[in-house]
Amino acid sequence: MGILRFVKSITPFFLYAAGGIVFFISLSGRVWVGLNFLIPLLPLQNILEKMQILPLGKDFADILLIGMIIGWMASKASLRESFFSRSPFNKLIFIFFCYTLFSLWKGSFYLGASLPLDIHDPRLQNWKNYMVLPLIFLLVLNNIRDISGMKRMFLTMCVSMILMNFYVVRQVSDVTAWWNRDKISGTFVWLGVNEVAAFYAAYVFVLIGVFFFIKDKRWKIGLGWLIFISFYCILFMFSRGAYMAVVAGLLFIAFTRKRWLFIPLIFLFLLWHTVLPQTVVDRIQFSERGEGTLDNSAETRLMIWQVAMSMFSQNPIFGSGYNILKDMGLMDTHNIYVKFLAEQGIVGLFIFLAIMFLAVRRAWRLHKRAQDPFLKGLSFGFCGCVFAFMIGNFFGERWIHIPLSAFFWTFLGMVERGNIIVDSETSANSLKKKNNAKSTYKNNSAN
Repeated sequence: MGILRFVKSITPFFLYAAGGIVFFISLSGRVWVGLNFLIPLLPLQNILEKMQILPLGKDFADILLIGMIIGWMASKASLRESFFSRSPFNKLIFIFFCYTLFSLWKGSFYLGASLPLDIHDPRLQNWKNYMVLPLIFLLVLNNIRDISGMKRMFLTMCVSMILMNFYVVRQVSDVTAWWNRDKISGTFVWLGVNEVAAFYAAYVFVLIGVFFFIKDKRWKIGLGWLIFISFYCILFMFSRGAYMAVVAGLLFIAFTRKRWLFIPLIFLFLLWHTVLPQTVVDRIQFSERGEGTLDNSAETRLMIWQVAMSMFSQNPIFGSGYNILKDMGLMDTHNIYVKFLAEQGIVGLFIFLAIMFLAVRRAWRLHKRAQDPFLKGLSFGFCGCVFAFMIGNFFGERWIHIPLSAFFWTFLGMVERGNIIVDSETSANSLKKKNNAKSTYKNNSAN
């Protein structure tokens, strides 16, 4: 225990020093090094928080991102390549950026607050942090260029999940009843148990997808353990939203690939109250107090939804402004769709749904066309992840938190890079066939 405590105490200082080295490596154009260093750290907020006592520690992630942006632009300029790889997401992310910025200003007018021009303005800082997520996508798409790089990125993310398991499993094991689950925060620190459960409920499907298709037994063994531990954590974090998200992902797998999954799913649906642990059954059933009245959590959600929908009815097209519910003291709406309608209106919700739709479409396209087992598994699993993520967001604001959503945008960037690789291979094969056909024709003509 003494050695473990010592390692935990020096880890923030070691990573802080390593971050300085990685910053300069990223500046040199090797942005993939920065990505493999930073992305796995984003869910490990307990470590990043301890760095805040160090000089510029609060801006640790931002400084690394700046180094990667500069390295990305410099390397593209030196190679005389386009800064942005071709992707249908480019225009959508530009619209996403512009509309949320517009909504940020609209919200300031709605609240009667000062315009978001000061870099220290909490509203502007919150929006900046939100924009880190699509920035991660662009960095991954444009700087991880081949399948080996994608595998390396995936492996570092799995290592991050292993470190998360070290904290989550211990906390879950100490919880003997669902009403004590609030002590579970995993590595997220300032987020709650529902957000930790949502993380596992979404990304376990990427692990499952790769597990299905990868051939290497070492990968299968490692992924099998990660999948098992993920489901264990989900089960005993007692999050009803996470349970629904898992069901959505499993239904996707059942409909598209593993039809036999319908048998245990139907069995579970009919007999869940007898086959599940009693603590889980108690949690699922606990939505009402005695005499048919709602529990405090449900009552609070209904109250916030009424306020949010009232705001939506006043400004249905564009909403009342980015993140104003939090500034009004209402905090979490417990439903991202309600939040979008209230704050960004129908337009904001449409942009979100367009991202989700295109994510599934591009992932499925890659799955059908890729020959590489890793690409097929990654894309298939990511489809399940998107469905689980969308269902999970009915029960909370999972979309907006960096520790929870950074992996989503990273996997999305990898899927898009996979599409580019497959398109390039297809074009090369088509050109090769044309050249062979021409050569055959010339030889036949000469004969």
